[in-house]
Amino acid sequence: MKPPLRDRTLLHLPTATSTQQLALSAVLQSSTNVGGVMADEQTAGRGRFGREWISPKGRSLSLSLILWDYADWSAPHLLGMACGLACANACDCSIAWPNDLMLGGKKIGGVLTELFTDDDGRKIPVVGIGINLLPFEVPSGLKSVIGFLGWHGSPETLAKQISEQFARIPEPVEFASIQEIWQRKDCTPGKMYRVSEQRIGEAVAVTNTGHLKVSFGGEILEVPSAEAWFGPGQ
Repeated sequence: MKPPLRDRTLLHLPTATSTQQLALSAVLQSSTNVGGVMADEQTAGRGRFGREWISPKGRSLSLSLILWDYADWSAPHLLGMACGLACANACDCSIAWPNDLMLGGKKIGGVLTELFTDDDGRKIPVVGIGINLLPFEVPSGLKSVIGFLGWHGSPETLAKQISEQFARIPEPVEFASIQEIWQRKDCTPGKMYRVSEQRIGEAVAVTNTGHLKVSFGGEILEVPSAEAWFGPGQ
């Protein structure tokens, strides 16, 4: 894949409501020189399904990468999975379907992929990345599932390392493009997932199409990433 920050600017702000929102502004303005936005602190960060994402100052990486080179990509959800792999490589951690970064059995980060439309009508993928770098106080109900990378370097250095890791990931035309790399990092089987806010099942495997097989007491259901999420999460 083409690294989003190579030959493009990384906007680095002390505080932002949401890096995704700032990235949206860059897309709407067709600011193709901007490859990403990061902030030392987010006041209204969000994860998948609109859930709050905790990102305190100096303790986390809050980064949104604008994938200009992948406008109108036929399988945008695979771009998010590929980005998750780039993050897993940079952080030397595992990944749980579809895009949760895992270390020592705990979630240390996640990836959110959204499509924003520019002035030319192109759908530009923007990938939001949140990683817990150093310990901070989390709600008591999440202490057993939320972990930290233990990164003592510059968050901007990690952001650039993630961008460069894109070059090691094949362009995901289909899941088979990244399946071999995914399997080396995958820790999905055996984890519990909530499907359609109603049922909780156990992950069996990630299929050849990149979907998830979930077992509900022996009943096997295959679901896309838009319909299930892992654990309680941040």
